[in-house]
Amino acid sequence: MNVGSYKSFDHRLFNELFASFPQIDGQNKLRSAQLPVQIVYASPISALRSIEEFTPLPKIRKHIRERESILVLRNRLYNLFLSSKLLGSTSTPWDSFVRDVSQILTGQDGNIIFYMEGEDYSNSPQVDVYINVGVQLRDTPIPIDISLLGSGTLQIIETLLALHSDHSDFNIVLLDEPDSYIHRDIQQRLLEAIRTRTTDVQVFITTHNESLIRSTALDELFHLHGSSQSHYTALVTKKDADFTKVGLQANRRNEVFTDLGYGTSLNLLTALESDYLILLEGRSDAEILDEALQYRFIKTKREIMYWIFQSVEEIYTALPTYKRIFESIKNQKSLWQKSLLIFDKDFLTAQQRIDTMQTFKEKFEIPSYIWSARTFEGLLLKDENTFTRLVIRYLNDCVDNTLPDNELADVIRKEWDNERQNIDQWFRDFCTKGGLGHWVKKRQQHFNDLGCSQIMKGSDHQLAQEFINEVNDELKQRKLHTLASKDHVSALISRIFTASGHSFNKEEITRITRFFLMSILREQNLDDARALAQMIS
Repeated sequence: MNVGSYKSFDHRLFNELFASFPQIDGQNKLRSAQLPVQIVYASPISALRSIEEFTPLPKIRKHIRERESILVLRNRLYNLFLSSKLLGSTSTPWDSFVRDVSQILTGQDGNIIFYMEGEDYSNSPQVDVYINVGVQLRDTPIPIDISLLGSGTLQIIETLLALHSDHSDFNIVLLDEPDSYIHRDIQQRLLEAIRTRTTDVQVFITTHNESLIRSTALDELFHLHGSSQSHYTALVTKKDADFTKVGLQANRRNEVFTDLGYGTSLNLLTALESDYLILLEGRSDAEILDEALQYRFIKTKREIMYWIFQSVEEIYTALPTYKRIFESIKNQKSLWQKSLLIFDKDFLTAQQRIDTMQTFKEKFEIPSYIWSARTFEGLLLKDENTFTRLVIRYLNDCVDNTLPDNELADVIRKEWDNERQNIDQWFRDFCTKGGLGHWVKKRQQHFNDLGCSQIMKGSDHQLAQEFINEVNDELKQRKLHTLASKDHVSALISRIFTASGHSFNKEEITRITRFFLMSILREQNLDDARALAQMIS
């Protein structure tokens, strides 16, 4: 904590304050001046009076503490104007306040003028009893009294005054539904002004407005549950979004919308207003990718939605249909223009993978990425050194491990060799039973149906042999990702942990596998992670 009066600061009183700060007025005899804290409640604008007397500063502060700030709105405006005038600068808090009001209400600077002096609005506390404030908007020929402004305009003025007034070391502004009476576009501009003007202010906003909730970044949203315990959830820390098996997925705001009675109908609107709609195969892939992307990209405020295909076969057979439908759903951009396609390589060769990504981008106008491994989970077995580092770090940090790192590395190397033999034998059996030939014939037909026959040219035997040769080269280099399935990865991790004296059930192995995958995506130490970061940048 950094305050100007740190040594003499009453920390006990400060902590007690937050146990009872709604009562920091007359009865508790606590004054804001005693603490480097200023708490501002934005009171209902309907309480604005047609006339207002000049009021001394201590009484203004009392009204604010008692949630009657609107009763001294003109005084607060005049004090901000007067204090800024005395600074003699061209860039004062008053200037910033007026610019913000104009920008929020009209989208441009200079469209609103406040009259404190001149144009028949002259104020002098030494002479006058009543204080007058005139406001001239772009479309009005003369200034009007501030009490004649609309409810939404007054709400904005009240909110911005709380942000631009003099501040203490700690400043808390509490805004109860400031979006009331305000047009949706203006709400967005108000929210942006609150973000940019609060470097030394902590603002708490309550709202039931679904538009405001959808346009607010996850790391700024807290869900206050309707319970006597005042339980709340930080949405950015929510473990996973509520992913379903297929189709458009709800995002982390969905539980809030459900409590507000909106159901899931807002998912489509959220997708339309999102930055990206990621199309991919598999619920688990979406869950892992979502958590990894929230970690990596949350500070850039990107909004990401997901569409899950039932299988990779659906991607190859229904992609043109999805394109036609998603192109027809649009606001500023269509859903298709926001879409990214991510799916497993299966048994494509390295060159076929590259050709498929390029062809899909050109033919279907969608940025596409195919994992360089057979499956998403197989990425873990692309680099033995990275895998070894992840396992050792996990055992040292997350369990009671007693083996030295060099002994752990020996265990991992031994089990890696065992899994290489297992995968090699599995692939031989797969080919012997005709599995690879059947897959090649089916995928070649898919490409032909899509008008992409150039990706897989040649006979079934030639195409299968190309993949076999590539697999053999990868296995010689101790790379297992070309063939590794989710089950292969789980089996390897389970044997390593058992050999090092740690036993985990299947559910725990799945959780650990997800942890490893998120780690390599977060750290971007694989080509796949870097390529994904470039797509969403």
